[in-house]
Amino acid sequence: MGFLKKIISAFIGKIKYLIVKIFFAVVIIIGIFIFIIASPLIIRPFTSEIWLFSLVLFGTSIFFYLLKNRLNKYYKKKKAQDFASKEEAFPGIQKQKLNAGVGIVPKWVSVFSLLSILALIAAVVLWIPYLPKLLKLFRL
Repeated sequence: MGFLKKIISAFIGKIKYLIVKIFFAVVIIIGIFIFIIASPLIIRPFTSEIWLFSLVLFGTSIFFYLLKNRLNKYYKKKKAQDFASKEEAFPGIQKQKLNAGVGIVPKWVSVFSLLSILALIAAVVLWIPYLPKLLKLFRL
């Protein structure tokens, strides 16, 4: 009976892992849709300047990055105060580096770093049609 319990437990663990991976894939797809496809259509009536929209996306990227960092610090101080400090546990290894991957910070906090990367990519992608003009301008 114990062997069957272990097999079922391992199977449930694999299913949970798969669900998390699918969740992050869906977040990436939705982020690509929002930042690269839908947002230019939404902002078009307000401004036609590509640099302004790119600047807004870059600011959004910075906002999501800072939000992720604040949430990381909050959860580390809340759940593991000993590991929130920058003192060294071992020579050359800080205590805050030891808590990586042990579940102190919830997985949903990583969504903000994904959104930050996607917003940054979208800000760069918007300049691709203007790349030949920029290269001519700077004679590269």
